[in-house]
Amino acid sequence: MSIRRLLPLCLPLAIGCAERPPVRPTARAEDAALSVPGLRALVRARGPEALAAEAELAVGRGQKARALSLRVASAAFRHDVPGMVSLAGDPALAALRADAESRAWLGDVLATSLGLAAGRADLAAACGAAPGALSDETRAEACSRAAVAKAAEGTATRLGGARSATAPWFPKVPIPIVMMSLEGRPAEPFVVDTGAAGLALSKAYCDRVGIPYLSEARTTTDASGQGVRIQPVLVRRMSLGDLQVNDLEGVVIEFPPQLKVAGIVAPHQVFRGALVEIDVRANRLVVDRDRDLAAWKAEVAEPVQSTELVWEGGNVYVRANLDGKLSGFWNFDTGAAGSVIALSALERLGRTVERSAAEESLSIHRHASFPPFDGALAVGEGPAVGTPIVPIERRPDAQAMLDRVGNVGQSWMRGRRMALSPDGRTLAFTGATGPAEK
Repeated sequence: MSIRRLLPLCLPLAIGCAERPPVRPTARAEDAALSVPGLRALVRARGPEALAAEAELAVGRGQKARALSLRVASAAFRHDVPGMVSLAGDPALAALRADAESRAWLGDVLATSLGLAAGRADLAAACGAAPGALSDETRAEACSRAAVAKAAEGTATRLGGARSATAPWFPKVPIPIVMMSLEGRPAEPFVVDTGAAGLALSKAYCDRVGIPYLSEARTTTDASGQGVRIQPVLVRRMSLGDLQVNDLEGVVIEFPPQLKVAGIVAPHQVFRGALVEIDVRANRLVVDRDRDLAAWKAEVAEPVQSTELVWEGGNVYVRANLDGKLSGFWNFDTGAAGSVIALSALERLGRTVERSAAEESLSIHRHASFPPFDGALAVGEGPAVGTPIVPIERRPDAQAMLDRVGNVGQSWMRGRRMALSPDGRTLAFTGATGPAEK
């Protein structure tokens, strides 16, 4: 199904609309929840900002189910937790739940925004949908998350222990790696990666120290768009110093041998409810349960830019512009040493790569990358900064709704202090103290 775009009744100045009497509808417009393909088409064509305006138009036409589906999508992209709480109790969500694909999507966004317990019933229902009602990938994801939700027994991820924690990064490493511990075991190295969607544990680490994980496997994609087999896990306690995270959803992945860490931590998910500072000057991670963004800005005492974070699938994106020509959504990725652009997006800049210059790079899988070029990258409303941009071969994600251009990595972040707000909706950042790339 595709979205039906409603055209204006007429174009003033072109066909004399003002001379015609107003048209009064005699009946309500047909109402139905907007399908997942319909939402995808709308967001890809006009961006997630269009969802709220479309919802208001639907309200004016008396299309309550359509308006509700648009509002849920808008709240999910904006990570509007209070708004999602309000929408989750609306009986009109029955229109979304009538379709298996929409119900799987609803369960996923409720679980991501509000916690596993909020999405458990919808994920379980999607898992048990009739044969053929869902793609194998969608069903597997619903079954996987439903299994973790069942294991959690209604408990919610929450912070405990110390009110704050500071962890230095490993020296001479291009991405942030800190020591953390699971289930009271000795601390091990974890990558602090805003480019990830949650907690990912190394299968080798779990098997070595005896961390149990569930059997419901599914396939997701890595940064290159290649398939990765993952299994769900529920971590009862994770510690950064004396600060604890309890009842945390995660996945187990077979890491490549070169990635010698116990896991990958997405701080916007794992430490939700706390301010997270990623200080690329002092090379440290700070998690603070008592500070908000205003207090952080006051402490920084220098000019700070802020931009909204846009969420999809647990990943966070920023609007960025490259060379004043290409605007779109970039994964904000502290786990990437460089800033990268997909070849499909590079073509929109009118640039090409020399295929014979391809090099082998590593995400979870190996993929092709090409020599960097000097770009001017502006994040949000911040100034454009000279940044090396690495073109990479990335398989397109047919299920993605956002127009994904690339990843903002450490080459742009170097020399900055950055903070994620406790509600996960805002990124604040200082200027760089030195060149973006040395």
